[in-house]
Amino acid sequence: MKHLILLSTTALFLFGSTGISSAADSKRTANYILSMPESYEGKTVTLDVAAVRPVKWKSPIPELAFFHATTVDRRSDRFGGVILVAVPKEDSAAFVKKYGLTVENRNDKDTMKGLLIPSGRHRAWVVDQSGILADILKKGNIDLPNDQGKAKWGKRRHPRR
Repeated sequence: MKHLILLSTTALFLFGSTGISSAADSKRTANYILSMPESYEGKTVTLDVAAVRPVKWKSPIPELAFFHATTVDRRSDRFGGVILVAVPKEDSAAFVKKYGLTVENRNDKDTMKGLLIPSGRHRAWVVDQSGILADILKKGNIDLPNDQGKAKWGKRRHPRR
């Protein structure tokens, strides 16, 4: 009986640490949505957002601003990945104010909703809050950079020199 309990405990530990329990991961993270984006293409997605930051490239669409949204798995308080977001340029200040520019000291429950669409030939994915990006990209005369963004959870340990 002792061996059965030990074996069961070991199996539970191994399966839990190898990622087999991914079904328990939050469905409101960029990592989850981007693991199977075709399933969500053209649908409204909801994300738990920890912070946003402007992209480093100039928007090819004057009426839109682009940001990287850092998502969080709220159940485990873990980094949930980054996704590109399009917002109307006139709403960008309010967008930044709502979601903040850093993840530090953010304990609120901000969620973001938008339409998940491919960004063009690079097949990067964008959460469109503008309502116009999908139509612009369908015309085919604009292609967004292949930029899903990179972010780290929390503060940098060693400052750059």
